[in-house]
Amino acid sequence: KEKVKQNKKYCLIIFLLLLLFLLLRSDKVGIDNDNYKRIFEYCHRLNFIELFSYERHEIGYKIYNKIISLIYYNFHFFMMITSIVSMIGVYYFIKDNSKNYMSSFLIFITFNFYGFFFGIYRQVIAISILLYSIKFVNERKLFPFLISVFIATLFHKTAFIFILVYLLYNIKINKKIFIVWIGIIAFFLIFRNSIINIILNYIYKPAEIIRQSGDGYKMLIMLFGLSCVCYYFQDKLLKQDANNKLFINMIFFATIIQCLSTVFGNAYRVVLYFSFAMIIVIPNIIEVIKNKKIKGITIVLIIISLSLYYYYMTSNLINYVQYSFL
Repeated sequence: KEKVKQNKKYCLIIFLLLLLFLLLRSDKVGIDNDNYKRIFEYCHRLNFIELFSYERHEIGYKIYNKIISLIYYNFHFFMMITSIVSMIGVYYFIKDNSKNYMSSFLIFITFNFYGFFFGIYRQVIAISILLYSIKFVNERKLFPFLISVFIATLFHKTAFIFILVYLLYNIKINKKIFIVWIGIIAFFLIFRNSIINIILNYIYKPAEIIRQSGDGYKMLIMLFGLSCVCYYFQDKLLKQDANNKLFINMIFFATIIQCLSTVFGNAYRVVLYFSFAMIIVIPNIIEVIKNKKIKGITIVLIIISLSLYYYYMTSNLINYVQYSFL
């Protein structure tokens, strides 16, 4: 384990294996593939000027479909290109920031982030761009970061909220901020319906509005607990790598937005941009634990709990199509 946890060759091999599963899958395997296939075919029939008059979906995604269809008019080819584009951001995100690649990929798969990359093409492309843009935040390069967010927004409008990440970098969670954060969570939970109505009326309205009641609390509890653990280990994490401050703050922010997911399912799409930080934070927390016995127990508990969670999700909550090769 010690030989591979930050071995870049290992990171590349696991990335390529996960990418191959995406590249070689049938076009029946994925989330909402039939709908994305219709969009691909429709964009191919339109010229570039007509794409702007086609009201559904962001212009960047429509141009992306058009260009790929001109190269080779085949939906599976489109899926393969999209798989590469979407996974590249994840690869660099893990390679550049994780202190344990093995744990990061474990969380990426079992927490079902990987499952999103089998569909939801507009957003996974946006996520890939945003994950890559984090290097510009760490290097404090504002202009390249803003360009990256703008490009991501051309694929999914919700990506614009990621611009807050540049501000989150400078915040260190002290006791006062921690108390304020708890107060904000309480405020969001109490007034969540009013906040959702304001967002839908004045900020952003998705094509399909998913209302829900009682769901989202498990994720909220998990994010809240992880935020508290991050706060406890914050000094050690910052000593390990100053950039960990950004990932801690992303988890704290994801917890606030998750409050809205308890009544408004679409909010999780926004949470996703920030909760991706857990594939960096959790492995890095493990690496700052010096007691070998506690560290070993922690790793075993994480592997067992995430494996059970993944089994529960794929068996009960998500209607996956059985994997088949092209």
